[in-house]
Amino acid sequence: MKPDELVEAALAIGLEQLTMQDVAKRLGVSSQALYRWVGDRDELLDLVADSFVARIMPPRMPLEGDWRAWLFDFTRTLRAELLTVPGIAARGLTRFQISVAFVNLHERVIAGLVAGGVERGRAVWVAEVVGTGTLAWVAREQGLAAAAGGRPRADADARFDAYVATLLAGIGSSPDG
Repeated sequence: MKPDELVEAALAIGLEQLTMQDVAKRLGVSSQALYRWVGDRDELLDLVADSFVARIMPPRMPLEGDWRAWLFDFTRTLRAELLTVPGIAARGLTRFQISVAFVNLHERVIAGLVAGGVERGRAVWVAEVVGTGTLAWVAREQGLAAAAGGRPRADADARFDAYVATLLAGIGSSPDG
């Protein structure tokens, strides 16, 4: 069985109520057979995270001095993708941050910030603040939508953009703060 088949089955079920038994059933295999391809639920969730990170990896680096616009665009992409997978933002605040894929994404964002003119130490901090803030915002956004019967706020996009603009403005006018 290919990893992407496992990921597709997990996403079809949903991360919040994911069980190995449901994944096995969806794939038409026994639960015991499923464990030949994946060790446990956490390993399956790591596969989902790796697949997700591949979809959001920034394709280009910013131009010198253009890091804010680049990071703003990245947060929009990140949010849009997070919203397609209920529960992944909340999960991303804990477990995924130790996966190889997450570390690669984090390094790519740091490299983008450095390419855009941010000093490396500051870039690490900015990546952590903006990444964690975006995950938390989307986790909250998904929670509020679920409480409202699955309906997101009508002004959700504008509110997110205002949040990110405020966050980026608070970082300071120069890469050093």
